Amino acid sequence: MKDGTSVAARVLQGWQLNGIVGAYSGTPYSITGTNSALNCQGCGSIFIDVNGNADPTGSVGSSNEPYIPISVFSQPVGATVAGFGNSGRNAFRRPSVWNADLSVFKAFPLGRLRPEFRVEVANIFNHPNWGAPDTTFTSNTFMRFTPSSYDGGGGSTNTPGPRRVQLGFRVQF
Repeated sequence: MKDGTSVAARVLQGWQLNGIVGAYSGTPYSITGTNSALNCQGCGSIFIDVNGNADPTGSVGSSNEPYIPISVFSQPVGATVAGFGNSGRNAFRRPSVWNADLSVFKAFPLGRLRPEFRVEVANIFNHPNWGAPDTTFTSNTFMRFTPSSYDGGGGSTNTPGPRRVQLGFRVQF
């Protein structure tokens, strides 16, 4: 069938299917706080205090419920080492991310020419990938996902955003 000239052979030969799937755990992020008692301009970040279990309990993408209970966070106090906060750098993780891309090519050999029709789909399942929730402790939306948390393409989660279909035509000679 590879070198066939029948109608069936021409329809069935010359196809190419490609796919890419990527999945990874959420990337780390920090939550910073403020402490005016330190009176230490330019001495680096002051992290938030965590008092309890900071595991996510809320729904990913929810703007109504906090991703991590906000009751476990507080501003650091005091002028000692404790005034710099106890959470540490990159102590929290964004939600996990996955994406699938697919492409289909069909070649139509014509003598020395090889025209090719292409259909390429980025994020074929239209899966939303979220960045970090709002990490501003004094914000009304602290630990909730806002529209800016959704990675609409190439932001903190390195995904293409919503499904995107691209058609192409290529001629090889």
